Amino acid sequence: MARIDELAGRVQQLATERDDLKRERDGLAARLEETEEDLAAARTSLREMIRRDNT
Repeated sequence: MARIDELAGRVQQLATERDDLKRERDGLAARLEETEEDLAAARTSLREMIRRDNT
């Protein structure tokens, strides 16, 4: 019985770690998406500045 309790506790611990990692992954994915959008906007702005300066 002690071994079953030990394994059940470990399963719970791993499930908690998994859930924490999923939340962290989701947060990082959201930050990455925001950063990619910012990069695209900066590129567009830079292109517009270059075009203005060349005309």
